[in-house]
Amino acid sequence: MKEKRRRVRVVESYTASNPDPLNVRMGEKVTLGKRDDEWPGWIWCTDARGQSSWIYESLLQIAGDHALMKEDYDATELTVSEGEELTVLRSVGGWLLCETENGEKGWIPEKNATPLWTYLEIIRFQIRDAAAKHSRAKCARNVFSKRTSSLR
Repeated sequence: MKEKRRRVRVVESYTASNPDPLNVRMGEKVTLGKRDDEWPGWIWCTDARGQSSWIYESLLQIAGDHALMKEDYDATELTVSEGEELTVLRSVGGWLLCETENGEKGWIPEKNATPLWTYLEIIRFQIRDAAAKHSRAKCARNVFSKRTSSLR
């Protein structure tokens, strides 16, 4: 099932950390290295060409100190500036695979972005909030009316 694409705004600039990112195909074998303490679930992996990068555990079929890729994976990161708006293509282990306005794709930490709400989402939230307030007020009126009727 395709994940619904959403829009985010960068709230903290991020600079891509790997100038030569790993790009592996489904079924390709990688050697497993250390696990990342800061980002649980991410494992340092090296392909047959000697390129290395972090790969999320759920993308790997692990067998000892090696793994097979369950799907294609490109570890390219984006360098982004505060205020940029991006389209989210995927979310994995605290990272977002995003696309810029000019079509560039790559990963950024999820903590560096905040959702952009569409007008329709804002209206739905306001309606839901108003309905909840109305329901609470109606319930309070009923309780008040029962208490005051017992005083008569």
